[in-house]
Amino acid sequence: MHLIVWLKRNKFSLSLVLIPLAIVIAVIGGVSVFANPADGFAKTLYGKRLNLVQWEVSNFFDKWTYQTTNLFKAELNEKEQREKVAEFFRNIKLLNSRKSELDYLIARDSNQAMIFAVDSKISDLRMEIDKDMPFIEEFLESEVSQVLSVQEIIDELGPIHWPPVDFTFESNGLLLVISPRNKIFREKEYLLLPTLSKLEQIAIEDEIEKNYPDLSALVIRIGGVATYPAQVRLNSSLHTTLNLIAHEWLHHWLIFRPLGQKWFAGGELQAINETVANIFAEEIGDAAYESVTGEKIFRKPWTPTQSKEEMIQPGEFNFKREMRKTRIELDRLLADGLIEYSEKYLEERRKLFVEEGYNLRKLNNAWFAFHGSYGNSSASVSPIESQLRLIRFGSINLRDFLNLVKNISQDGQLQLIAEQFGWTENK
Repeated sequence: MHLIVWLKRNKFSLSLVLIPLAIVIAVIGGVSVFANPADGFAKTLYGKRLNLVQWEVSNFFDKWTYQTTNLFKAELNEKEQREKVAEFFRNIKLLNSRKSELDYLIARDSNQAMIFAVDSKISDLRMEIDKDMPFIEEFLESEVSQVLSVQEIIDELGPIHWPPVDFTFESNGLLLVISPRNKIFREKEYLLLPTLSKLEQIAIEDEIEKNYPDLSALVIRIGGVATYPAQVRLNSSLHTTLNLIAHEWLHHWLIFRPLGQKWFAGGELQAINETVANIFAEEIGDAAYESVTGEKIFRKPWTPTQSKEEMIQPGEFNFKREMRKTRIELDRLLADGLIEYSEKYLEERRKLFVEEGYNLRKLNNAWFAFHGSYGNSSASVSPIESQLRLIRFGSINLRDFLNLVKNISQDGQLQLIAEQFGWTENK
């Protein structure tokens, strides 16, 4: 049972909630790589970074103030709750449509009355969405928590689920990723204010690369951040939202285990963390979606990348295949020390992707350093995804899978586990 539901039914003191949540904030916030000083980039990033301490304090009290003030309010019945959730995501979709309509009218110098009418509808929708947001957050937290409980993954200390599923909707976060020019590695990264314009983002990248010629920089929009509560982007898709909630929660769960604590080591261990979270999020997100809507998600069985590529029709442009080709060639050029040539090659490839309809603003080492951290990404050429998928396939259930990988703390350990399940270089 989700803790908040239990509290409402049993009129329980919030003190049992505040203490463990404060601990989670201290642990996760204290080791957060994003909280590092800006090093030599202080001048460039002044006034542009997200203040995590301020954010944590503000959101912690905002969420639990809402829980306290709504503790004894009458609850909606199950049908009403699900209708409210459906309406919330319909409103987000409609909001996005209205915003596109407004951009269209402004771009074509339409009359002010038409522009004002659409802008007024946008304001009304935003007010409706903001009003319902705390309820939606609480409802989805409860649904995901229940799925985790049924699958015996979340730890239960009496009525408390540990760590509690807790997230807040935020604008798509901005992450500055910095990699060396001579290799692909997430050397440094900083959370930026989500309100920075595209021109401001580009200016940050240009200034860093100008002042530090050995570095590659890129500002990226991200779907979620494992702060506490987790930051999840406001998305018009319920299914995607549930996947993001599950993904970020697993980072909370892993931070108390060796694998999660090694996220900050970067490289292979960081990639294992992110890929495990992706696999986990698929299953928990699918189950939570079915619980909320009654609709079952059907996924095609996973097959190795090579098998997938064999299914592609000749002459068909495939983003994942072409990006993997790009990554392989980039690795070869960097290994030969051809840094400037590799950057010219990446620009040529970027233009190719743009011609095919993929609007990549920038393609550099930082792009691959970030996206390559996810084993199932087109930017990755590591065997991590196939190793983890094979282990998951051979596991009794998702809990068994997590128990097999949660103690990984050194490079090479994943391969040893995968080999016990029959993994070879060809899989």
